[in-house]
Amino acid sequence: VSNIVLNSALLNQYIAKIAYARDHGAQSYVLAVWSPPAQWKTNGSILGTVNGNIGYLHSWAEPYLVAFVTKVMLALKSSQVGLPVAFSVQNEPSHVAPYAGCIYVPSDWQKLVQDVRGSFDYWGLKSITLIGPETGEYTQAVYYDYLTGAPGYLGGLGYPSLNSSYMNYAIGAYSFHTYAECSLWQTQQAVARVFHGDDALGE
Repeated sequence: VSNIVLNSALLNQYIAKIAYARDHGAQSYVLAVWSPPAQWKTNGSILGTVNGNIGYLHSWAEPYLVAFVTKVMLALKSSQVGLPVAFSVQNEPSHVAPYAGCIYVPSDWQKLVQDVRGSFDYWGLKSITLIGPETGEYTQAVYYDYLTGAPGYLGGLGYPSLNSSYMNYAIGAYSFHTYAECSLWQTQQAVARVFHGDDALGE
């Protein structure tokens, strides 16, 4: 984390926007990554896809991304706007976007979530709730590939990935973009099974 150098000018622009929102009634805010830096992705771009070349995070770059987002949070903590209440490691991690985006298979997303949680805790950022999987619909939390039944970001029916006590701890709230309500009933059942208080968040 100490070796990461941030673009202060750009960060200050974000801080100014957050401060403006706060001054006009916003009491808290959340943040989400839309793309890691281009050089850390397989397609060399912040776009989700370039000429059919889909962008994934390089495995070697994962610890750099963890350090990067931690450094950003530490900078926000010491700024006038303070910390966000919640953070998503990736906006719509299964969507191949022509705009800023990055694809994660479920196992890579789960590792990133857990590593970010560990880093945040180590650096005194425990107050930030990690939210996810922030997919475009409920189905991808259950099935990464609905046709083949491949487990999704929370491991399949009933969210078995949360049987891991640390994964369950790392995800502090469920978050989805509800463009479609496929698998809503399966999500309701899973949330009921693993619900541990106020940890359900819809967008």
